[in-house]
Amino acid sequence: MTRPRRWLRLRAWVRRWRWQLTGLTGLALVRALWQPSAAVCYTMTTATCLGVAVLVVASAGVAGSLCRALWLAARTRGAVAALRPVAAPGQLLRVAMRLGIREVRCVAGVQRAAFCTGIIRPRIYLTVAMAAAPPDELAAVLAHEAAHAHRWDPLRRALIRAVADVFCWVPLLLWWAGRSIERCELRADRVAIARVGAGPVARALLAASVSGAAGPAPAFDGAGPARVAQLFGEEPPRSRPSLAVCVVSVLGLVVLVSLVLCLGQAVLLGLS
Repeated sequence: MTRPRRWLRLRAWVRRWRWQLTGLTGLALVRALWQPSAAVCYTMTTATCLGVAVLVVASAGVAGSLCRALWLAARTRGAVAALRPVAAPGQLLRVAMRLGIREVRCVAGVQRAAFCTGIIRPRIYLTVAMAAAPPDELAAVLAHEAAHAHRWDPLRRALIRAVADVFCWVPLLLWWAGRSIERCELRADRVAIARVGAGPVARALLAASVSGAAGPAPAFDGAGPARVAQLFGEEPPRSRPSLAVCVVSVLGLVVLVSLVLCLGQAVLLGLS
């Protein structure tokens, strides 16, 4: 067997068993850190030490998530500011008025794209190419994005992404973030289906998938299995995290709490 083939097999094996290997590594770290941490924990009970460590981890996670969300919001705002605004076509204004949408902004773009962005005041943005879509598809897109704006989904998505980024070492939160964003899209699709029907929504999704729609905060960006199932009136497939993801997530939290516990006790020893 040649060396490249042996390397490819090893990489495939590591990729297949990555969560199990991570879990074993986490167990080894916990065992290595727990005994020194417990040995120096002389000023407080073990339960109190653990409680303080958990509180420190949670507080740092919340603060980091808020900072990350603010950074994401600022980056999105900069990306939107870089877009070139154009006058909204008459068809776009008429469809928006018919749906009761008061504010829609049109930007230059040769691809059919639409998105809702804005933390404090969500706004709907469409490219010129999307504004020139057939009226029924345009109505589906606007109804979908209006649902995002009504539910403050840009803020919700920014917070979800921030938490997932800060806690990227917890696979369960990454899974939760993906599922939460998917549920936001499913809710917006249900609103659009109720207002304009499943046919226009399906055609708009297909057109968005073909054109590769994208934006600073893309929302109407193609159809996944759950969205397709909902369009056909079926129950979207349920997704559950695997046992390996749950185990590795718990181990990751234990390792981090143990590290904080160890560092905290080392600081106490240095001050005493």
